[in-house]
Amino acid sequence: MPVKTVSYYSPNPGPHLLVLGAVHGNEKCGSAAIAKILSKIEDGDIPILQGTATFVPVVNPLAYERGVRYVDHNLNRDLRVRENPVDYEDVIGNILCPLLKKCDVLLDLHSNHSEGRAFMFAGTDDPKEEAFRNILGPKIEIFGWTEAYARISGKATDQTSVGTVEYARMFGKTGITLECGQHNDPAAVDVAFAAVLNALDFLGISPDKGKLPLNQEPVLRLKLEGVYWRTDNGRLAKNWKHLETVKRGEVLAFKANGETILAPDDGYVLLPRIDCPIGDEWFYFGIR
Repeated sequence: MPVKTVSYYSPNPGPHLLVLGAVHGNEKCGSAAIAKILSKIEDGDIPILQGTATFVPVVNPLAYERGVRYVDHNLNRDLRVRENPVDYEDVIGNILCPLLKKCDVLLDLHSNHSEGRAFMFAGTDDPKEEAFRNILGPKIEIFGWTEAYARISGKATDQTSVGTVEYARMFGKTGITLECGQHNDPAAVDVAFAAVLNALDFLGISPDKGKLPLNQEPVLRLKLEGVYWRTDNGRLAKNWKHLETVKRGEVLAFKANGETILAPDDGYVLLPRIDCPIGDEWFYFGIR
């Protein structure tokens, strides 16, 4: 299945924004928001006054059609150009990587299976990235994605943790993964739509056209400390909610043999998956 991209080039120089939807095929809020944006651009409601805006409504079309996260492997892990692609996501990755390398700023729109507020996976305190984060809308920022995976693998760096934004940052780009809400929540589309409008305005590509008021609540910054895979038929200790607080030593989950997984510190359960397949990330743990 072909990957559709839509680009608008202004005759006036400016930055290049890349907006992605459905990197994971069952995360469709970004695709819906991009469709609304494209319609407004075509109707003249969002003029492209400088720079370039590129949209990929459905990055992973076969997974999108099937309503699954991925076909052969998670496209947002170990993302790189492969000289000899062996599965479906390898081929999609070879299409996606040059787009990431070409842009100046990346906004990757996702949703998740857990109830809870929208948030961002942040990278660094680089002033350019911080300024971009501040205008997108959500006020929860989670740092330490790459570092958490590296601690688990025992390596200085871990290719497993490289997704779209990590790949873009390798080439000096500014990138944010925006988790807009639960998969089937219509509000997630609104979060994604507002973020794209605010990004276009922030970069001067389409200034002052539909910019939405920003959430003024204080920013909650978390550090990702642990990544837990479901390795057997174990179960979560309870039906955890995303961003639910726990105390040090509290039981988070049980392995199939009865062994307990305990909270290493006072912190937060992040993105727990009740129906997680064996071999996938089950939940994360974060601290302030």
